[in-house]
Amino acid sequence: MPTLTHTEPLPTPVEDPSAVPVTYVHAAALPFFAETAEKAAAAGATVVTWPDAAHYPHVQHPARTAEVLLGLVR
Repeated sequence: MPTLTHTEPLPTPVEDPSAVPVTYVHAAALPFFAETAEKAAAAGATVVTWPDAAHYPHVQHPARTAEVLLGLVR
């Protein structure tokens, strides 16, 4: 897995990036995302766990993904 995906900071106009709410969708059907989900939770992210989703939750569950994304802007 590319490490920069997990370590490179996102560009943001906000001076304190920790002030930006973060949601992590934990695709739990495969075990290799568990550590990343734990790190996201420890960093203050809202973790949404989908036991029936694998590597591409947005492809497997597009409507559910849309609900999560829309919930971020409500």
